[in-house]
Amino acid sequence: MGNTIQTYPKEEFCNMFHVTPEVYDNMTAEFMNLTGGAMEIPHEVWTEAFSGAFGEDGQDLAAHYETIFRVLDCDKNDTITLDEYMLFQGVVLYGDGKIKLRGLFAIADTSCDNVLTAAELRDSFVFAMKVSNRNNPEYQGNPNVITDEQNVIIDIAVQSIFEIVDTDKSGTIELNEFMTALDTHPDLITKLPFLF
Repeated sequence: MGNTIQTYPKEEFCNMFHVTPEVYDNMTAEFMNLTGGAMEIPHEVWTEAFSGAFGEDGQDLAAHYETIFRVLDCDKNDTITLDEYMLFQGVVLYGDGKIKLRGLFAIADTSCDNVLTAAELRDSFVFAMKVSNRNNPEYQGNPNVITDEQNVIIDIAVQSIFEIVDTDKSGTIELNEFMTALDTHPDLITKLPFLF
């Protein structure tokens, strides 16, 4: 179980993501539509809602919707709240570089202690790589397998990010270190291909 994620009042959300109040209201309405008016959706309700969902090519989309749930459930408590939905939508649809870094931080910080360990960052990259593999015909036979080459790529990415971002050499990354690193190392974005 995680802790509560950062929530943003309507005006602050609109300012942060540069959206109008109408866009905010539409995003809220989309979530309420999905949940039948509830402020959250538990995993079992989500799974039931999308069981039997198939793509145009007849592909079973259960694994796809399970991935979406796991990404949206930032605090990893098996429930998606309106705040989690809004944060993710804001980051993906309207976020600039720093906003996307905040989003990565929230998603990767599975312990919800406001610092990232190398293991947490690596786990988030492994998860993203598995999602990528699902969409790659080369891995259709077993999309949950990470190849040796992919493991090396992930390890190099994590190591190089820590070398740049962990300025106090504490072995963990705080959000402010991420923000500062983006200012001094604009190429940091190239090490985070899953967000940019």
